[in-house]
Amino acid sequence: MKIDPQSVRWARMPELRKKLGGMSDRAIRRLKVAHDWEEGVHFQRISPSCSLYNLDVIEAWLLYRHQPEVYRQIVQQYRADLEALASPKPRRGRPLKPAAA
Repeated sequence: MKIDPQSVRWARMPELRKKLGGMSDRAIRRLKVAHDWEEGVHFQRISPSCSLYNLDVIEAWLLYRHQPEVYRQIVQQYRADLEALASPKPRRGRPLKPAAA
């Protein structure tokens, strides 16, 4: 399973609860506090009291949480893809002319 960082689905708490079969807010927060879910991978804080949840990574967690090696590989690949997107791209086109003295 590969997760494309450019097409990830994000959701707020109510939609996430529906996806998780009615899991409580408290149980979801416990996953964050216990570091089962990692900020920047499983969720993003958009304010101190509000987070957006990465549905694609959380669905992978649901599928593979009992297969830690498989899940770890999925998350490592997702992180690598995120870093590749964030790294500066080489410039294309003509090289810059040296400044005149």
